[in-house]
This record gives sequence, C-alpha cells and structure tokens, in this order.
Amino acid sequence: QGNSFEISMAEARTATGWSQFGDSSNPANFADLAVSESNGDVYATGMMSASSALSFGTQTASSSATVQPWFAKSDASGNWLWANAAPVSGGQYAEANIGGIALSSSGDMYVTGVFYDNITFGSTNLRSTGYYDCFIAKANSAGQWQWAQALHGNGDYDGTIVTTLDVVWGTAIDVDSSGNVIIGGFFIGNTDVGIATDSGGASGED
Repeated sequence: QGNSFEISMAEARTATGWSQFGDSSNPANFADLAVSESNGDVYATGMMSASSALSFGTQTASSSATVQPWFAKSDASGNWLWANAAPVSGGQYAEANIGGIALSSSGDMYVTGVFYDNITFGSTNLRSTGYYDCFIAKANSAGQWQWAQALHGNGDYDGTIVTTLDVVWGTAIDVDSSGNVIIGGFFIGNTDVGIATDSGGASGED
C-alpha cells in the first residue's frame, strides 16, 4: 500500500484512453469504481490514512484522526470533478471499510461497507451498536450526501464491553431502474433489516 494509485480508462478495442493518479500525503488505496452508462463519468472509492490529504487533480479529500473512506468523480475524459471523505470518529478502535459502489441512471452514487463507532455522511451521523455494522449511503451526482442508514446487529452494548459478537458487513450494492437499492454481504449473530429479522445458520454465520 503506497501513497498513490492509478485509475485508467481505455476505449473499447483501442489502446487510447486516459490515466489519472490519486496522490496522498500518507498511504491510501483504491477499492472500487463505477462508470455511468449514459455519459462515461467515473466514480471511485477507497480508503485513506488518518490526518492526511488525498488529491485528485485540483480536488482534495481530507481525513480526520482515523482511517476513513474517500470518494471521487471524474468525467469521461479523466477530469476530476469532486472529491470528499466520510469522517470516522469515536474511540481508539473506530474504523470503517468500503464494500461496494453503484450508480443510478441519473448519476446518484450509492455506497455500502462496514463501520465501528461513528461514521458521518454530510449531516447524517451513524453510530454502531454492539460491534461492526453496515452502512448504506446515497450522494447526488455533485457528491452531496442525501441520506445514510445503518443495518445493525442486535448485540448488547453497555458502553464498556460488547457482550455478544454481532457483525453486519455490506460487501456489494446495486440499484435498479426504479431507484431501489439492493445490498449483499454477511453477518454473524443476528441482524435487523427494517422490520425483518434474520438469524445466522448453525455456525452463526450467513
């Protein structure tokens, strides 16, 4: 894991295209990307080190005191349009990880992953209960966060220790033509999804 990574796009059946770098003052990585079918815009995401800056051309994402997710968008020609990060906060074990990214036909971005303690998307703060929980968030084509939700395990947390191991981890996401969001992943223990409750299999994992 270094302080920069490369994102490349090539045109079908040709060697032409473009290549761009993300440069960071501390280690950063690339996790996933999605390309708009309508105009070729590229949305990328990954993780960046604590207390650092990650630059995409003239656009910069800055991190807080913890490792956190970054998001960036370029047009079809590789010109970076915006970059931002989702702050992670809390105790010494606060962290997050990216699971996947998807686009709607209108260019809205949907992301999922896992977090522990607190993660903030725009004005919405999510707090985990028990142990690791899943986040799902939506941003418009300009990178402005519209909403964020969490899928929680039902482990008891008394503010000091976790008494039940409950993990809910989003690893994939998609959105249909009607804007309905579909996520996949795994959980350990029990999880509550809206009004539905599911329990792990014989081994406690699904």
